[in-house]
Amino acid sequence: MQRRITHTFQCEPSTYWKNFFDPEYGHQLFVGRLRFERWDIVQTTETADGFRRVIEAVPRVGDLPGPIKALIRNGTGYREEGEYFRSRGCYHTKIISASLGERLDFHGDMIVEDLGDGRCVRHYDCTAVAHVRLIGSMLEKRLLDDVEKSYGKAAEFTQQWLAEHGST
Repeated sequence: MQRRITHTFQCEPSTYWKNFFDPEYGHQLFVGRLRFERWDIVQTTETADGFRRVIEAVPRVGDLPGPIKALIRNGTGYREEGEYFRSRGCYHTKIISASLGERLDFHGDMIVEDLGDGRCVRHYDCTAVAHVRLIGSMLEKRLLDDVEKSYGKAAEFTQQWLAEHGST
């Protein structure tokens, strides 16, 4: 199952990326606004065209259907392995679930395009494939719905952050 999540911001693409990769922005967004139990950058490695980073996170989740709740008995934590490609203006992520491991393939590409006049648009194209009999499609839909909801809250937070911290 795939989804495109799009939001527009009042800043240049370079400003968006500068803020997105700022550890303070990330902590304020994930722990402060989205109320994650944990969000930590555990590794950053430079590459010829950008960098790789690894994040470990534990989001809070609301009520879940019984079959999904039974699957995540090891918790909602995940590891995000991301790579930013400067030449393409693209951040590729792969999510590794603490509970589902290889039974869940979740990955995506975030691209930020210049709209001119000091504006940009962020697209997050993500894919969720759950290799779980009987409830795979239910899990995929719930995951993508939750990600879309979080990205909506993140867009609101980002607009506020840019207004408070300057968009240049």
